[in-house]
Amino acid sequence: MGSKILLLGGSGVLGLAILRYAPNIYALYDQLDLARRSQLLRIVFSKWTRARSSATRCDRRLTLCSLGENLPILPLTLRRGHRSMTVRSRQPIKNFVMNWKKILYILAVIITLILVIIVYKFLSTTQKSNTSVSGRFIGNQIWSGTIDVTGDVQIFGNLTVLSGTTIKFSIGDDRHWGDEVPPDGFNDKDPTRLKSYSTTHSSLFILRKLIAKGTQTQPITFTSAAQKPDLADWEAIIFRGDGSIIDNVIVEYTRNGLNPTGKQPNSVIQNTISRHALWGAISSANSNIKIINNHLSDAGHEGIDLKSQGSQEVAGNIIDDCHTGIASIAGSQIIKNNTITNCGDGVYISPESSAASIDNTFISAPAESQRVWRYGDYEIPILGYPEI
Repeated sequence: MGSKILLLGGSGVLGLAILRYAPNIYALYDQLDLARRSQLLRIVFSKWTRARSSATRCDRRLTLCSLGENLPILPLTLRRGHRSMTVRSRQPIKNFVMNWKKILYILAVIITLILVIIVYKFLSTTQKSNTSVSGRFIGNQIWSGTIDVTGDVQIFGNLTVLSGTTIKFSIGDDRHWGDEVPPDGFNDKDPTRLKSYSTTHSSLFILRKLIAKGTQTQPITFTSAAQKPDLADWEAIIFRGDGSIIDNVIVEYTRNGLNPTGKQPNSVIQNTISRHALWGAISSANSNIKIINNHLSDAGHEGIDLKSQGSQEVAGNIIDDCHTGIASIAGSQIIKNNTITNCGDGVYISPESSAASIDNTFISAPAESQRVWRYGDYEIPILGYPEI
């Protein structure tokens, strides 16, 4: 019977109309119970009446012939002796396909619009001055004046900071983003490696280039917003884009200072001050950025932390009052003409590293030094190791 509903008999005007105009609707009328007969006839009659009101006489046969194909799904109970079965009319496949085509078309339009907006935002540039920032931003940013950071900031583009700009990080994080740093045998009991710290302290992440070019008279400052700033008031500045320039910048009261990541052979940190860091002043373990003529001080781990594979220039830096001046864990850095004073160690090169230490000056902290870096009850001594 396919998808057609069949009628047996049929009397009156409706029955004659069905027999005349819709011979494709065959009769199984006597096999339906009374309730199903009435329901089916009401549906057919309703559709036929609407067809008559909107079509000319010559069109009616065509309209009625399609009634069997346009009926909604309707359970019809057929009785044959002591057995019964249910037959359902089915929605036409053509309508189903058409509906799905419309849905797919609408989805394609929506996805295209979203992609256009994302590309536009990614290529666009937004200027911010004397305002507060927090959250994710698509596209390039230009900052000037005073910028108050109230939570983690993620910029999916470049960040350019104009000379004389001050960026202040609140103690806290209204975004509550963060991850835990695994223990490494040195920081096992350090509370700032835990997720509870990173979700309550802000950081700045730049997916592409950081261009921060201050001057000697108008440096760019990244600092704590606290009345009495202290170590690890905020996390770090993380940037990934090759071609980044950090020049005449002051970074202070962080956990791990400037933190370039990824291959950046054409990036440079120069003429910059990074100080008062619980971990490293420049944490460059994941990048081969050039580090030249900076003043790095008061760091509980290293003045400069190096680990990236490949060549890297680290030259002309003044490093003082740190647990270790420069630590090369791996890679092939050229470490030359650096002056390191009052540190627990000068230039440390691990057996896994092929770094070259050339013409560096080192003056150790006194053997009796009690210098420590504190965060709560946790302490890092200038000589030796923290409690594991």
